Amino acid sequence: MITPAERAKIRELEEYLGWTQTPGRLRGFILRRIGTERVLTSEQAKRVIEGLTELAQEKEVPPEKGRGQG
Repeated sequence: MITPAERAKIRELEEYLGWTQTPGRLRGFILRRIGTERVLTSEQAKRVIEGLTELAQEKEVPPEKGRGQG
């Protein structure tokens, strides 16, 4: 069963990513990540939190200029 702390972490990351105004965005992410629209277990929550954390880290690092060219 998902814990309140895991649920809070998912909401915190959703807010950080700016997804709170479009709830379908999180639902779609969860569907792609774990194959269902709802997080029910701690294992599912862990996978979702890991994915959201990766996205949050990408948001913090601006893309390199000229990347992919050459």
